[in-house]
Amino acid sequence: MLTPLKDPSDAWYLSENSKHGILIAHAGGGIGRSIYTNSKEAIQTSIADGIKVIEIDICFTSDGIPVLTHNFEPDNEISFSKIPTVQQFLNTQINEKYTPMTFSMLIEMVKNWNGYIFIDCKRGALDDFVSYVSSKMNKVDFTKYIIQVSSVNELKLVRKCGLFPWIHFNAPLLELEKLIPTLVRNQVHTVSVYNKDVRNGNALNTLNAANIRPFIYTINHTRRMNEVINWGGAGIFTDWLVREKICKINK
Repeated sequence: MLTPLKDPSDAWYLSENSKHGILIAHAGGGIGRSIYTNSKEAIQTSIADGIKVIEIDICFTSDGIPVLTHNFEPDNEISFSKIPTVQQFLNTQINEKYTPMTFSMLIEMVKNWNGYIFIDCKRGALDDFVSYVSSKMNKVDFTKYIIQVSSVNELKLVRKCGLFPWIHFNAPLLELEKLIPTLVRNQVHTVSVYNKDVRNGNALNTLNAANIRPFIYTINHTRRMNEVINWGGAGIFTDWLVREKICKINK
C-alpha cells in the first residue's frame, strides 16, 4: 500500500489557508485588458492585489539570456520575426506599453516580497534554464521559487541540480494518476491539471489520497473555481481573479 507524502512545515502550498484554495497569477496575472504579458507592471499589480504565488514563463533570447515571455511568435503579446537578442527584447514594449523583464531583473524585483515565483520554461527551455542557473546563479536562494517539469527525465534533471526545493509536475490527468508512485518516491507534492480534464472529483481524490495537491489551470470564473476546489483542487491558475473580489462574491 502506498504511503502518502508528508507535508514539510514550510511547504509553499500551505502558505494560504482558505476554502477558496490558493490563487496563482498566470503569466504574471492580467493587467488592463491584457493577459500573458509576463510584464513588470502585471507582476507588480498581482503583488498589490495580494496574490502570493505568481507564475512566469521563461524563454531564451538568441544570446542565451532567460527572459519572461510565453514565446516570441507573432500571436504573442510581444512578437519578433526571429528570436531576439536580450537588448532587442528589452527595447520592445509589451503591447506597446508594458515593461519586459529578464529573469535576473525579476529576482531583484521580488527579493523582499513574501511570496513565491512559479517558473514555467517554454520552448523546451528547461535544460538550458537549469544549466544557466547552475552556472551563473548558484549563489541565489531559490527557496521561494517553484519550478515546473513535464517528464520524469526533467524531474531528475532539476533534482540533480539541487537548487530548487519545490518541483511541480505537469501532465495530463490520466498520466498523473499512473505516475503517483513515482511522484511520491521523488517527493513531488504538487501537480498541474488542465481545466477541461476535470469533469468530477474522482481523479483529484486519487491524487489527494497520496497527499499530492492538484492545481487546476487556467480558470477565470468564480463558479468553475468553486466547483473544482470543492472537488478537491488545492488551487487554481488564473488571469483575472483577485482574492478580495472572490470573497465578496461568495459572502
